[in-house]
Amino acid sequence: MAAELSRITPIIVLNKIDLLSVDELQEQTERLAAYRQIGYQVITASAKQTHGLEPLHELARGHTNIFVGQSGVGKSSLLNSLLPQADARVGDVSEATNKGTHTTTTAVLYHLPDRSGNIIDSPGVREFGLWQIRPEDVAQGFREFGDYRAQCKFRDCLHRSEPGCAVREQVGQGISPQRYNSYLKLLESVEQETY
Repeated sequence: MAAELSRITPIIVLNKIDLLSVDELQEQTERLAAYRQIGYQVITASAKQTHGLEPLHELARGHTNIFVGQSGVGKSSLLNSLLPQADARVGDVSEATNKGTHTTTTAVLYHLPDRSGNIIDSPGVREFGLWQIRPEDVAQGFREFGDYRAQCKFRDCLHRSEPGCAVREQVGQGISPQRYNSYLKLLESVEQETY
């Protein structure tokens, strides 16, 4: 949602697939299918096995890119695989908390070798907040709501319980229940911050 509202093209990377069993990989692939269906690019990757790196490198060309995610998901490892000269520090996942340790402490800009693009390695995100977003703007961060929003009976529809809501009518059809539930949770979170 934040990427959509900021007009940033998100690419979802499922990293460390070498750590998943066949069943776990299948489960994660199915979870990410909702994002593929609405047009997001999803890449499976493993820095350790150098899987999925070529598509990432191609997508990075001609753009300034940023790797964003929780600590320990392998952002710096992916960067080192794409740009070995970067030599970004990598750390282990804490055995005590099973969470990544903050290895990258500041955002660092790296240039692709042919200067055709840039990659920013960012510190891990422990918590993500949405600031200065009004409840009525949340739906704009869900691209699959698109044309349905304009078909709602009420112009100020929040797509929750209003009569004649075209978005709600599409849940389970053109809109995945998983994404709609995410919308409701984000809407509630933004409303709590606003009021």
